[in-house]
Amino acid sequence: MFEKELIVFSEEKLKTKEEVIHYLTHLDNEKVTDMDGFEKDVREREETFSTYIGYDIGMPHAKTSYVREPFVIYARFKEKIRWGDDEGEDIDQVFLLGVPHTENGDDTFANLHLKVLAMLSRSLMRDEFREGLSRAETNDEVYELLSQIKED
Repeated sequence: MFEKELIVFSEEKLKTKEEVIHYLTHLDNEKVTDMDGFEKDVREREETFSTYIGYDIGMPHAKTSYVREPFVIYARFKEKIRWGDDEGEDIDQVFLLGVPHTENGDDTFANLHLKVLAMLSRSLMRDEFREGLSRAETNDEVYELLSQIKED
């Protein structure tokens, strides 16, 4: 689910959660069949419950028919961006998760997004993991950290 090509150190000066979601859902990503549709589904999910998880991290996600294969985009921004509704819920790192949703009864990915969110959350609870992400300067360094995430 983690790929070096989906690790982004952004120079963009984004100011809102909506701008971040638009930017990330429209990155060059062959696993997405319709970027606008994917963005719409991520926004709808975000409207039901904010994905601010603390530690200056947002974790937007969608299980959607606009994704053909599961993936995670990791992005780090130079400046803090307001994410949550409450004061201090700002982010500078985002994990965007896209998982296929199929209508034909195929449940291959039925709970995959929940498993990945749980694995990421467990790793992000560890200070050394978060500090490693914050210190990383290259895609290779981030990828090495993400590759260590395993299902318990």
